[in-house]
Amino acid sequence: MRFLLIAVLLATPSVASAGNFTVEAGAGVALGVQRSPEYHSSNTSYGFALPSLSLGAFVAPDLAVVGRVSSTALDDEGHGFGHQTFFGAGVQYWASDHFFVGGAIGAAATGRGVLLGLGRHQRNGFGLNARAGVRMAHFGRNAISSFLEWTPVWYAESDTYVASTVHALAAGVEWQFGR
Repeated sequence: MRFLLIAVLLATPSVASAGNFTVEAGAGVALGVQRSPEYHSSNTSYGFALPSLSLGAFVAPDLAVVGRVSSTALDDEGHGFGHQTFFGAGVQYWASDHFFVGGAIGAAATGRGVLLGLGRHQRNGFGLNARAGVRMAHFGRNAISSFLEWTPVWYAESDTYVASTVHALAAGVEWQFGR
């Protein structure tokens, strides 16, 4: 039994043998759709995918566990920009040398001036983050990729606890160290 345990531990890639630390940062353009069942309304707006950041470690040669922050700034019907910010934990999987997918689950904030979760008219809720990308260039442990990202957020409106959603779709370019 002891031999089996030692064999399994030696065969399992450790963080140290898998490539260690990774950081990724990206930015781009965004499209947002807000749906409110309470007010029977839907609103579509355009804007920017603000700098996103993932920090983590590769636990296998193609799999990283990451903490992720992602934010969009969307036109708020002529009243400046509304923001959606996501904070979560997730994974990034490189299916091949040129294609990755990622997903995360966490908390989110949406509203005017909600950059990094601070602002007026803020609503807090639950969010998901799904991503896919294609590596365009590779040098050393650095990769430049194009990506698509979808971040749906659910939150309660006023005191009714009716779930509203904000869907942000972003496209952009990112840099990643550690891949």
